[in-house]
Amino acid sequence: MECRMTKDDLLGALYLAQGIVDRRVTLPVLAHVLIQVGNRDATILATDQEIGLRRRCGAAVTKRGAATANARVLYEIIRSLSDGEIELRSDERHHLEVKQGKSQFRIVGIEPSEFPAMPAVPDVKSKAQLSVDAEVLRRMLELTLFAASSDEARPALCGVCFERRDGLLHVVASDGHRLSLVSRALKGVRPEPGVILPRKAVTEMMKVLDGLSGEVQLTFGSGVVFLTAGDVELAMRTVQADFPSYEAVIPRETAHLLTIANGPWSQALRRVAVLAAEQTHPVRLTFDAGKVELSARNPELGEAHEEVEANYSGETFTIGFNARYLLDVLSLFPGDSTVEVGLQDDESPTVFRVPEEPEFLYVLMPMRLS
Repeated sequence: MECRMTKDDLLGALYLAQGIVDRRVTLPVLAHVLIQVGNRDATILATDQEIGLRRRCGAAVTKRGAATANARVLYEIIRSLSDGEIELRSDERHHLEVKQGKSQFRIVGIEPSEFPAMPAVPDVKSKAQLSVDAEVLRRMLELTLFAASSDEARPALCGVCFERRDGLLHVVASDGHRLSLVSRALKGVRPEPGVILPRKAVTEMMKVLDGLSGEVQLTFGSGVVFLTAGDVELAMRTVQADFPSYEAVIPRETAHLLTIANGPWSQALRRVAVLAAEQTHPVRLTFDAGKVELSARNPELGEAHEEVEANYSGETFTIGFNARYLLDVLSLFPGDSTVEVGLQDDESPTVFRVPEEPEFLYVLMPMRLS
């Protein structure tokens, strides 16, 4: 094969491939990208056999064909070159030649036929497809992925769940200590309950969606979800597990309600957390008339105490939280946003909402204070 491509097109495709290729190299070919050159364009493919990427790029084609190259090596070479066109050419020994001006590289490749076959978006009826604005979808994923578990012993929690309920699309993640949920009405028919995408797949989805505008499509196949976004297709195998029932965890009513400015609260919490115990980051919060008192104590380091103004008129109330779990969610919203905190008692789940994004809620289990 032989073609010319712009650096921007090639680098954009290789950037997306970086997060997908198998760095553990269970099979040598999984560390490679496949470049397929057709009559008028080129397609870059990458897979780890759980996630597959196709990215179509414009190309001036001299000769059709295919070649592979180590994804990391090719990415670093292309990134180091100047803006403008880059020449790509493969030879009979499966080497990929890269040329630009006086720069020339030859990368050892693998027989293209060894590259694993990747699923393509099926020709399905609209009932299996969901159209959504790219920015909306990316925000929904951003507001949930952080709460997913990293404990591979609990696969059902190691991802983000999509399900239809009450005429809405619910996107939810939980690690057993906290739960993050976004619910929106979207065009198209929703997926069946319990479609779980693993953390890595959601991370790669967010990369694809970053900076995009306009509608993208999610297509739900048998055990695979496809994202189609412009010139990019992403195929993602789902987690074969049942997401736990989470509705019972969300309190229907709360006895105490507090509203507080996100910026001052986040800043104070970040400072106090410096002296929290490192393993569980416990911070004590005392809600009192017109304020929240924050404190942390570490026998080896010292103590911290701060007060932040808040709208609260209930009885004095003390509760403990993992400061990191609080900061994770507060960091997703601007400093001038308002946070609503609904509490029942010091042992029940606490609900956090942000009026500026009414589709979102966050549930956090308190910590037992010593």
